[in-house]
Amino acid sequence: MDWYQALLTRVYEQLPVITEDVQASGNVNAYNSNSRFITQKGKILKENQLTKKQKALLHDCRLVQYDVTAGKHYVVKTMK
Repeated sequence: MDWYQALLTRVYEQLPVITEDVQASGNVNAYNSNSRFITQKGKILKENQLTKKQKALLHDCRLVQYDVTAGKHYVVKTMK
């Protein structure tokens, strides 16, 4: 398993489902929208209600997403 698969596995296991409330914000940018998280029990959480560990994992995931879409593609270079 490479580091990216490990990251995705941790996201799957440790983060609630992420949903963006685009209608409320009118913006699909994750940093400007109203991110909500839905637990396995159906409870809706706001980002500030995540644990410190979950927030750090979400931050790591967002950094990778940014690098792949708008950054300098460091992540892609390590996957070859």
